[in-house]
Amino acid sequence: MLIAVKSCDAHWPRCAAIRDTWWTPEVHFFTGPQLGVHDHYDALPQKTREICRWVLANTKEPYAYLCDTDTYVCVPRLLALPLSDYMGYHLYEKTYASGGTGYVLSRKCMEIVAGCDAGRFTLEDEMVGTVLAEAGVRLVHEPRFSLFEDVLPDNHIISRHLSSRTFFEIPMMYDAHRRAYDRAA
Repeated sequence: MLIAVKSCDAHWPRCAAIRDTWWTPEVHFFTGPQLGVHDHYDALPQKTREICRWVLANTKEPYAYLCDTDTYVCVPRLLALPLSDYMGYHLYEKTYASGGTGYVLSRKCMEIVAGCDAGRFTLEDEMVGTVLAEAGVRLVHEPRFSLFEDVLPDNHIISRHLSSRTFFEIPMMYDAHRRAYDRAA
């Protein structure tokens, strides 16, 4: 599985924190300029579509996990996860997975997203869920992709969106990493 971190040039310090903590060779950072799209927040739907196009054109990976630069991921748990075409944390009454906690897409789903009109949307996670639902693909809820619960050695949480409760600051990534491997931290 390829792990795609949606980033921007301004977030390289966040990417450095990921490299210092949970990075593995499966992780790739993607910015707008790399993908030929704008690097601002409003362009996330286009960036996500282009990430799917890049994965399809440049890898044979059957799945990709997409997340943000403020997401902490336990990669061994992610790679051990039994996979479905589209899985992530189901957002309340929404029909889509949280982009903050990350979500998994199969190649079939990446093809659907790669062919969509991203300009219809302002939120990338809503875009992914909507175009997949329109194609008949249902979201499989994965509660181990968490908005609020930390990745700890004695639980099964796979990812945590670190800014679900507060504005993200880089030390949060290091704190999450310490908690993931040392309960006493």
